[in-house]
Amino acid sequence: GQISLAHAAFLAFGAYSVAILQPLGVPFEVCALIGTAISFFFGLLIGFPALRVKHHYLAMVTIGFTIIVFLVLRNWESFTGGSFGIAGIERPSWGFVSFASDRAYYVYTLFWAVPVLASAYWIKNSRWGRAFKSIRENEMRAEALGVSLRNYKLMAFAIGAAYAGIAGALFAPLLGYIDPPAFYIERSILFLLIVVIGG
Repeated sequence: GQISLAHAAFLAFGAYSVAILQPLGVPFEVCALIGTAISFFFGLLIGFPALRVKHHYLAMVTIGFTIIVFLVLRNWESFTGGSFGIAGIERPSWGFVSFASDRAYYVYTLFWAVPVLASAYWIKNSRWGRAFKSIRENEMRAEALGVSLRNYKLMAFAIGAAYAGIAGALFAPLLGYIDPPAFYIERSILFLLIVVIGG
């Protein structure tokens, strides 16, 4: 039930992990997992303000985080390419099997979508999911029933951030080029609109 506008930043962590590590010879899957881990870590970090603020105040905190990440991406040229971005991001391949074509890459993204959706379904129907739902509906009642608001809010942020990290890792090879404006606030607002209005 919390409104987060930080997902563009988490998307950037996944995308830039692939763009920076891939030329060093790191396999795409490892790059994606590293980006996911970084997103998860920062999700935990940003989760702490969620314990103290709610609703539009939380949105302001997460907007601030997104702007900070955007400025770092734009100004740290030696590492991120700055405003010029990073080009030549290759699509993954498994030995002789290449996913360079659009159709092949679509199939490849399905390999990631299946475990991600399965884990989301499992979380939703697990004890965690029931705790998340109870917090969303009524925090005071959930806390009275023994649900740890701090722990579950942190996990909600971290899990959402990890999913965004995976999406960012898949986003970078899709276009073959990324730059900071692709991860500005408008992207987070678009994600929120998709959730509220529909995809």
